[in-house]
Amino acid sequence: MGGSSFCSYQGVNIAPPKSNLGGLVSSEYKSQLTAQLRKYLVTEEDAPFKGSSPMLTIEPEIMWYHRGGIGGISPEKYVVNLFYLKADGADVGRVQIVTKSKAAGTGDDDLAESTAKELVSYFEDHGKKKD
Repeated sequence: MGGSSFCSYQGVNIAPPKSNLGGLVSSEYKSQLTAQLRKYLVTEEDAPFKGSSPMLTIEPEIMWYHRGGIGGISPEKYVVNLFYLKADGADVGRVQIVTKSKAAGTGDDDLAESTAKELVSYFEDHGKKKD
């Protein structure tokens, strides 16, 4: 989105994550992604979207999800999310975030939390400061 600013948006609506990957994506990751986005974008004390209107809608799409595994060809866990950003039904941007971990103990909650924090950083870099 280049130099666009999100400072005019006071609230955020987070749509349920979509994916065309079927059973490859755990239901735990989907629910954690929604919970972590809500936490870091709306409910944390310094969350950037504490207001109501105008609203920004975030539509997450899980493009790829890799569970990893010990001793496998690709032991790291990673997820690729594409976030469609909309306001009043019009597209205002897209953000792709890749989250990756080689740690054996990384769970879906950790991947989702990292993704949510990266999205907050994106908004901060594009004019939306934390309250």
